[in-house]
Amino acid sequence: MSAQQNQLRDLTEDDFSSFSSSYSLPSALQFLEAYSQEDVTVAELQGSSNSLWTISPPSRAYLSQVLYLESFPLTLSWTIQRNLSLGAKAELASGKHVTYLDDQTRLELIQLLNGTRSLPVDSNSKPIEQLYSDGRYKDILLALERSTNQSQEIQDWWIVDQPAASLVPIGGGASLSDRREAGLQLFVFSDKVSPPSLGFLAGYGIMGLYASVFWSSGSLSASSSAGSVRETGELELEEELYAKLIFLYRSPETLIKWTRR
Repeated sequence: MSAQQNQLRDLTEDDFSSFSSSYSLPSALQFLEAYSQEDVTVAELQGSSNSLWTISPPSRAYLSQVLYLESFPLTLSWTIQRNLSLGAKAELASGKHVTYLDDQTRLELIQLLNGTRSLPVDSNSKPIEQLYSDGRYKDILLALERSTNQSQEIQDWWIVDQPAASLVPIGGGASLSDRREAGLQLFVFSDKVSPPSLGFLAGYGIMGLYASVFWSSGSLSASSSAGSVRETGELELEEELYAKLIFLYRSPETLIKWTRR
């Protein structure tokens, strides 16, 4: 499954307001306070897989046997391609989540593989934990589509869909019950990054940026005093002034304390 550029949607202020108002938990509201509508992108993933599911009959039979095991792991992985010109340090951001299917889901998957079941099977996907009140994963529907081509060859591919009950409502769109095509609705939250021109400062963190700015301003304000002391021949006093500047640069705590006065 994938989403191209034309399947990415930016939220408006009304969309983000409707999205935020659907949450009331303090943890969810605290998470959303760090973002605005321009930081959120909705990706509408097509439900059908991009390629056919090719598996040999022995491997298919072995998969059915493995599903009888009590602990059957299901790995969900995702990859997001980012624009490096906007300050991203890496072009690809990826992750994965491993969950274990319950007994009922494993039994339904076995029936789906054996061709004795025609209804979709529930599965799970990884949420942002702060945005889920019940602490559970949202349900998705998993279906194995099968057709026969002109050469009488059986072709299989997977379809993943998100039920209307698990979709997040946003303003300005059609009713959730009006959806016709299978797919997933993903909300991508983009953290703010510094522009590439300030990367050499931001790389040291907020304390490094703070120390660099005040070190520059402190050096400019102290240069006249140090120059005056040097002209008068007070070498010991000049040494003390430079020692304090170096101490401030190496001690951000003292720098913050002195600049508050």
